[in-house]
Amino acid sequence: MGSDGSSDKPSVAVVGGTQATSDVVDANKEQREIGEKFAALESQVLQKLADLETSSFKSQQATAKGQNIMTWATVVIAATTIAYAITSYFQLRSMKETGADTHDLAVAAQTQANAAQAQSAAAQTQANSAQLAVVTSLMQVMQSMRLANATADSAKAAKISAVNSGRAVSSADRNLQISLKPSLSPDGIFGSTNLAARQRVVFSDKPIKIYVFMKNTGQSPASVRDFACGMLATEPLPFEIECPRMEYVGEHLYETGGEHWLSIDIPAFSQDDLEAIKTNKKRLYVIFGASYKDQFGNSYHSDYCMMNSPTDDGSWPDCPESHYAREAKQAQKRDK
Repeated sequence: MGSDGSSDKPSVAVVGGTQATSDVVDANKEQREIGEKFAALESQVLQKLADLETSSFKSQQATAKGQNIMTWATVVIAATTIAYAITSYFQLRSMKETGADTHDLAVAAQTQANAAQAQSAAAQTQANSAQLAVVTSLMQVMQSMRLANATADSAKAAKISAVNSGRAVSSADRNLQISLKPSLSPDGIFGSTNLAARQRVVFSDKPIKIYVFMKNTGQSPASVRDFACGMLATEPLPFEIECPRMEYVGEHLYETGGEHWLSIDIPAFSQDDLEAIKTNKKRLYVIFGASYKDQFGNSYHSDYCMMNSPTDDGSWPDCPESHYAREAKQAQKRDK
């Protein structure tokens, strides 16, 4: 292809065709010139014969004149024959030269066609190579995408595994903490702090103190904010009970297996109250409990309700109704 997008082959064919046409034109021109010369010669001969024929009427030598006419006629025929022979020679030579040029043009055209075919084949080969390169690149991209997806899946699986492992560890840790949790339980209500004596509470018309004991029966220490209060009542207590806030500030530490007591001030009972307690018309309800934390920071709450035994044997059975007891919140402000 040329720089302007045109084909080189048509350009060569046009140049060769122009050269062949020029050779044919020159041969025809030469033939015409020869024909014109012989035509002029023939015209002169005929004119001469006409002049001789005219003078033959005036001449007395008729026989000599006839012979001259035949002689000139023979000359004219010979000259015409020679002219046609020369013309045929030049035509034949022109045809040979023209045929040679045409053959050369055909050979050149075939060569150009072969070259164009070779270029087309080379272009097709390049196109196939380019297409193969594109397909190869696409396959590499797809392989990279598959590898990336596989890597992402592996990372996701690893993350899930880590989360599951973390959950397993967290669950195991939680189970460990539960197995090691502290637990505060009541250990009796007595009339003195001497737990070994287990002195029973004696109601009197004078103020007394009763002592509520609690013990850590769990597997780890506990930081405790405990509370206790007492109520003399004839009817069942309300479900929610709020005891006055204890006088101490801060918390008690209950070691594993450790025990502490809380005191409750009981005012002097009147004779009527004492008679009502004796006849089981009134009961002294003792409400106590604790809010506490273990060594892991977990929070717990325990509350209890006990009442004096109607048989006056010194025991303190559980209250028949369930209650939720807590230490008063309002008093917390006074500790600050």
